Amino acid sequence: MAPLNRPRYGFAHAAFGGRIYVFGGGTPRSSDGRQPTLLDSIEVYDTISDTWAEIGKLPAPRFGAAAAVQGTRILVVGGVVDASGGMAATNSVLAFDPGSRAVATASSLPYAAWGIGLTALEDGTLLAAGGVSGAPLFMGDINTNPLTVVDNWTRLPAGGGAWEAGGKLPEPRGLGQLARTNESATLVGGRPNPPSGQPAGPADGKLFRFIPALAMWRQLSTTVDPQSGGAVAQIAAGKFLVAGGLREPPPSTTPGSSDPGFNFGDGATYLATATLTGISKQPLPGFPGATLGGAANVNGKVYVFGGLSGPMNSPAAKADGYVLRTLPQAQPAN
Repeated sequence: MAPLNRPRYGFAHAAFGGRIYVFGGGTPRSSDGRQPTLLDSIEVYDTISDTWAEIGKLPAPRFGAAAAVQGTRILVVGGVVDASGGMAATNSVLAFDPGSRAVATASSLPYAAWGIGLTALEDGTLLAAGGVSGAPLFMGDINTNPLTVVDNWTRLPAGGGAWEAGGKLPEPRGLGQLARTNESATLVGGRPNPPSGQPAGPADGKLFRFIPALAMWRQLSTTVDPQSGGAVAQIAAGKFLVAGGLREPPPSTTPGSSDPGFNFGDGATYLATATLTGISKQPLPGFPGATLGGAANVNGKVYVFGGLSGPMNSPAAKADGYVLRTLPQAQPAN
């Protein structure tokens, strides 16, 4: 797969009409790899010609947003923008028209956050869950800039209009992967609020399933590998790919260290299939993952691209990617 025109991570992305669209994100500054420069560019990947092209710009740079298709438009939801007081989470939503390549303002979310789980349900409703309301983890020393994770969820009806304030998740959850699983959706992994005095709650691999008929969530009895900030590619209604993400630091990490031992490229990549109580999975060893990268299914091929990799004290944004042309069948997890 051809590399992005510019290495980036924390971007919103969606597949539409046989192409993959990427919105904003960030790239590490040369002076401090943990401090990103926010991007406003829009790139599109043509799966036939295997080329990326920059086709426009967002109204302002945006990091950590999510994107999903509804009807004939791609909605870019939430994220972090450069406000007058510094970096801040936003509740604004942008509507991108792939035909005209125009960007317009759409109905705002009921809450401001980045790292939101977002997916389209079977009936075309968009479902958004959780997120982080504080400044991003990847904007400096996390020991002085802790995460603030939210427990909100909301949905946008298939016909558009205003987002409906849904209520609360069973617990706060940020940087989780939200995937459509048959007629419902499952929130996979992510991070809760940090324990008192800690910069970030550990990823725990919990699963939460949304029940549309009851407009409620329930925690499932099984778990998956703890990771957060992975990318999700929908394969079918009950099958999806989780690509990469941030795992936990090693046990030898010194408490209070400015480098907690995280590695942004060590999250597992696996194929998941929904079951009644959780998900079954098929690990895909040898396929690298990254944190806050992209994954998309176009005509049966899964494309994984971009993201952040490397240790916390010297990460690097990726431009390259790869294609999975033949996917194995998911097997029950141990």
